[in-house]
Amino acid sequence: MAPSPPPRQYFQASSLVSSARQDDPKSFEVQQVWKFYQAIPNCIILRECERFEEPLLEELLNTIRRATPQQRVIRPEVWDRLLQCYAGAPEHLDDSGIDRRFRQQEFLDAVFMSQEWAIVAREQQQRIVRNSRRKGELVHYVQAVDSCKFDLTREEHHRFLQYPNMIKTVRMMGLLGVHSGMRVRITRRLQPADQVVQD
Repeated sequence: MAPSPPPRQYFQASSLVSSARQDDPKSFEVQQVWKFYQAIPNCIILRECERFEEPLLEELLNTIRRATPQQRVIRPEVWDRLLQCYAGAPEHLDDSGIDRRFRQQEFLDAVFMSQEWAIVAREQQQRIVRNSRRKGELVHYVQAVDSCKFDLTREEHHRFLQYPNMIKTVRMMGLLGVHSGMRVRITRRLQPADQVVQD
């Protein structure tokens, strides 16, 4: 099996050091990274990284990323294991057609993943509601607000709020659900004076 690619952060640091060697004006960030690299006597380059404990999951992801349909054939052993794990697998359905594992807290607290942003966005909203019910808290919804240099119709505004891919919306949810005691991960500097910054 081919090794996993190194983390993107490695390439980010390399580009910063490369720009520090050029003659153009240096930003404070570039200067600090360059000083950091100069102070290291030895540098270890990551050739591979392990992200998953389940080897079949890594094989599945590597298979579906291959270039041609002929190369993207999933082995029967991997496919059978996937059918046992996915939410809604037939052997886990009750008489109402609902996955019994959704009644188990450890299953609900698991990390859900999908290749499709529409499924990711739906699970994000469902997790907020599940956690709020568990804590007995009311969910409040906050609408994303942004500016645009073009005049948009009301319908276009609504379509933007429904767009699921948060990479293309600068990590903004169209409607963000929040509740008291909600666990969140901060990805932006909100209030540096009080140490409310990204992790």
